[in-house]
Order: sequence, then structure tokens, then C-alpha cells
Amino acid sequence: MHRLPWTPYLLIALGVVLIPWTIFLTITQGDFGVAGDLRPAKAGMVMTALLLAISTAWALAAGSEWSGPLAMASMTFWGGLGVNGLIAVPVSWRVVPPSFAVPFWLAAVAVVTCGVVLWHVMKRRVWRRPFARALAVIMLACAAALLLIVWLSPAGPKHVIVHNGSYSWDLLDVMETIALLGAGFALLRGWPRWGVIFGSGGAVLFAGDAWYNVMLSKGLAFYESLVFLVIGELPSCALGLVAMVAAQRAMVQRHPLRRQQQAVSPVAALGP
Repeated sequence: MHRLPWTPYLLIALGVVLIPWTIFLTITQGDFGVAGDLRPAKAGMVMTALLLAISTAWALAAGSEWSGPLAMASMTFWGGLGVNGLIAVPVSWRVVPPSFAVPFWLAAVAVVTCGVVLWHVMKRRVWRRPFARALAVIMLACAAALLLIVWLSPAGPKHVIVHNGSYSWDLLDVMETIALLGAGFALLRGWPRWGVIFGSGGAVLFAGDAWYNVMLSKGLAFYESLVFLVIGELPSCALGLVAMVAAQRAMVQRHPLRRQQQAVSPVAALGP
């Protein structure tokens, strides 16, 4: 299933190491945190939404088999925004700027849309042109709505105190541990569908963790976040991508008819 036989064992080892680390952080972290400059964090949030939406929409329109991993990455991203909004944002609009609060309904629409794409790809369903185009348009519309919300919202302060912010980080650490262990076991047991899901989702989780740690930290915490970026988050993100690519290739190889259809016309000719 993969050309690097050590990959699943390394993923599982990292996941096991993260278990006590996650427990330690859950116990020691305070109930709130002081966030640094929000402007680059918001810019990264919008750019990521646009990039994932455009790439997923293009994959759908082109009938690429990679629409599945891209949909999983988008679903992880939007799910994280929605959950973070429910946990940290509703405390007070005076505490967290509205431009950093993603409406839950918008995140829910994006997550459901990505879930439909992922389900079709994982089940090897045959796409129809109007349905594929509609999903692509919804993805682009969600990203455009997020850009509009951030653009029209008040700028807000540069630095804020985020109540309940530690719950978001605790949940993120738990999800990262699950993603590493899930990707490792999926590769080890030869489960390509789960390898795509855990690998793609884990890569997004670690990339987002690294970005927000660096952008929202200040003082000594900023330099600590750079250290964790190099020794932990970037290698874990890279391993997630390796697992996703290996699982995706294995899934395509196990469905030769699908590969023939893709060669003739992506997404089963996108017939009417």
C-alpha cells in the first residue's frame, strides 16, 4: 500500500507520544489565553479557505480523484472554524472581534458539502455534471462569504483575551493524536479510505496548529511556538501528507474500472 514501510510505525509512535503530552497540556493550560496580533491569523484563515475551495472546486470540475482528499482537507478546516467559534467566540463580541468569528451556519454548510464530496469519492460513486458543478459552486460561495464577512467586519483590537480558548487547543491536540494513530493503523492494515481521511485531516490540523501558534503568540511563547513548529508540527504535517498520498494511490489502484473511466473522462465522463 505504501513505498515507505516505516511510515505507519512512525505515525503510530508519534501518536503514542502525543497522548501523555495532550493530557499534560489539558491539565496545565489555563481557561483563557492572550492572543497576539489577529490580523495575520485572519488573513491566513481567509487565504486557506479560498485555496481549499478553489482547489476542491477545480478537482470536482476536472473529475480528479484528488477531489476526495481535498474535500477532507476542506471539511477539517471548516469544521475546526465552526467548533472554535462555538467554544471560544460566543463569550462576548467585545472580547473576540466578529471578523474572527466564523458563523456556525456557514461552517456547517461547508462541512456538509465537503462530506457529500468525500462520501461519493470514497464510495466510488459516478458523478453527474450538474451535481458536481453545484457542489463546486457551494464551496466557492462559502469561501467568498467568509472573505466578505472578514472584509466588512470591524477591525477590532490587535490583541485580545480569549476566554475558553484553552478548550479549542485541547480539542485540537486530541484530534491530532487521533489523526496520527488513525493514519498509521490505516496504512498498516491496508485501509486506503481511512488512510485518506486521517492523513488529509491530520495534515490540515497540524498545519493550522502551527500557523495559529506562531501568529497568535507573543513574547517567549512566540519562540516556543517556533521550536514546536520545527520539531513537531511540520514533520507531523508532512507525515500526514505522505500517508494521504499513499492511501489515495492505493485506493485508485484497487478500483481499475474507476481508473479507466477517469482516463477516458474524469469523474466517469460527467454524464448528464
